[in-house]
Amino acid sequence: MKYTCTVCGFPELALPPERDMICPCCGTHFAYHDSYYSHSELREQWIERGAKWHSKRTAAPPHWSAYQQLIRLGIVLTPEEEKLLGNPATVITYTA
Repeated sequence: MKYTCTVCGFPELALPPERDMICPCCGTHFAYHDSYYSHSELREQWIERGAKWHSKRTAAPPHWSAYQQLIRLGIVLTPEEEKLLGNPATVITYTA
């Protein structure tokens, strides 16, 4: 079974996003970072940093797109966030 990160929408977590799980995509350390910030605040911080792939040990999936991942999560991005994430007209599909 795969789980989805509630911060960035990465759909391939091996464990539920809780108790010391670290998302390889956004780097959220659950039960630590979310003790201080809400998931929406953590998402905003990740986007402001450019929504780059976090893990150095786990490679991003082929054709990974932070923009598409956030859209699948149902996040409505501001024009400024879309600008940070690149051209939203470029559609890259990642299927699990």
